Amino acid sequence: EANLTAMNQLAASDLDAAEATLADARGPAEALLARTPVDLQVAVALGYVEKTEAEVATACGAPDRAVAALSKAAGLFARALKSGSRDVGFSALNGMANVYALSGDYDRAITLGKAVTETEPGYGPGLYDYALALDAKRQRDGADRDLLETLAAAYRRLEALMAEPAQRFSADQLMDVVRKARDVDEALARLT
Repeated sequence: EANLTAMNQLAASDLDAAEATLADARGPAEALLARTPVDLQVAVALGYVEKTEAEVATACGAPDRAVAALSKAAGLFARALKSGSRDVGFSALNGMANVYALSGDYDRAITLGKAVTETEPGYGPGLYDYALALDAKRQRDGADRDLLETLAAAYRRLEALMAEPAQRFSADQLMDVVRKARDVDEALARLT
């Protein structure tokens, strides 16, 4: 819950509030993980806190802090991936995809994101992160038809999924996806 709040604060450029929210979440999560080191759901939750901390640190212009937080996130997600638990595993796999995407390794992020979306097609955050990684690769490397078609399909699935209240996406996120989907459709039309 705190991570979602911090991500919304980050999206609204309220970096101080995001940092405070993450700090408030980190202490209890670290204490709980220290008391129950086998509770890998706590490890995954803390991994997402650290992942979001890396994003906030990047936005604050603190690259050393971002790298440290991303490294912690990767370690927590890797620990959870060893569990063999399906529920913990796909969430940790999505977290690791986020780590790769934030590191600029879009190919690995896309590979993991595809595995997450195939394993759990109704997991909105996984599909959202997969689409973001595809789009980031397109922005960095340019787009070929296969990438655009994959991205268009992901956005179509995501639009439908985001409309479900249980998915907990904001209206701004949905509108951003609708806009990006239109851009991808237009790019595909230009290729024909």
